[in-house]
Amino acid sequence: GLQDSFNNSSPTDHGTGEYTFNFTSNMGNAVYSSKFSGISQTNTGANGTTTSSIRVRVRDGGNSNYDSQQVMTGIHGDLA
Repeated sequence: GLQDSFNNSSPTDHGTGEYTFNFTSNMGNAVYSSKFSGISQTNTGANGTTTSSIRVRVRDGGNSNYDSQQVMTGIHGDLA
C-alpha cells in the first residue's frame, strides 16, 4: 500500500518489478524530474512517463525484474 502519498493515487502492479504510480493531479508536462529507491541490491528507474503517471521498474543485481519490499519515488515539476 501507499505511505506518504502526496499527489499519488493507487499504484498498479504489472507483475514482478513493474509498477505504475498514478498522479492525483496531472503534471504540467511529461518532462519532470524523478528519483527512485528500493531496498537491498536493487536498481530502479522510469519505464515511461506521462502527465498523469509514471511507470517504474525494479531490478536486482543480475538485472532481472525484482519485487522489492519498498519502492520509493519522488517527483519534481509543475502541476497542470
